[in-house]
Amino acid sequence: MVEGYAVPKNTVLNINACGLIGSKRNKSDGCTLIGSLETNANGEVVNDFVIDQTDTGIGKRHLIIKYSID
Repeated sequence: MVEGYAVPKNTVLNINACGLIGSKRNKSDGCTLIGSLETNANGEVVNDFVIDQTDTGIGKRHLIIKYSID
């Protein structure tokens, strides 16, 4: 569950070994990328979950959750 000023309370992100289910990036690479930037200059989706950065200090690519079997 994600909580904070920039994300609605009780927001749930379902993440499995492939990444975020229902991801904006739509890639199954074992990484979940969270940040304020949705697309780059080329129009490529950058983050799986986008958090509005309005006065919150959220970075363009703020957090990465990576699945590992180490």
